[in-house]
Amino acid sequence: MRYDLADPYLKIDCKDCEYKAIMASSKDILRKFSKMQIEYHYGYNDLVDKLRRCGFKVRYTKPRSDYNRHASNPNMSVGYIYASRI
Repeated sequence: MRYDLADPYLKIDCKDCEYKAIMASSKDILRKFSKMQIEYHYGYNDLVDKLRRCGFKVRYTKPRSDYNRHASNPNMSVGYIYASRI
């Protein structure tokens, strides 16, 4: 990491970029974070699977339907993922 942080916490709310950020990150990078809070916008399955494979205990909220006319895909399933490194 660029900064010498003790026990960093990752919070992501970036309207669809959460998939690119998590899916493109290596296990080594993700495991630098002790906990994560991720707002998902188009489902959680792939994100949850990746985090579990990387050694995180994961829980998530039930998605709720949302509509954002400014998004490339305006019909969203929004919720939260909470992950803790184990």
